[in-house]
Amino acid sequence: MRLSISVYLVVFNEIIIGVLLQQLPSDLIAMIDPVTAIGLVSWILTFVGAAEKILKLSWTLYNSAEGYSEETQIRLELADSLNSISNRIVLAH
Repeated sequence: MRLSISVYLVVFNEIIIGVLLQQLPSDLIAMIDPVTAIGLVSWILTFVGAAEKILKLSWTLYNSAEGYSEETQIRLELADSLNSISNRIVLAH
């Protein structure tokens, strides 16, 4: 049974947060001021969000037959359409 990328990301989030919290001594966690704690949590969430985007893109590229994402396919088709339109305009003059 294949697990979805969301399951992997949830596990990844839990591992990262767990590892970061285990590295901090418990007395340091008790002494940390609220602004620093908010900054730390913000950094963790930013890091996890960036890792999530990278993993999703990697997963999409890995599972695609062409080697690029659906968004890239749409952009390539749009570029081809615009190219053919511009060629017709140039030939008309």
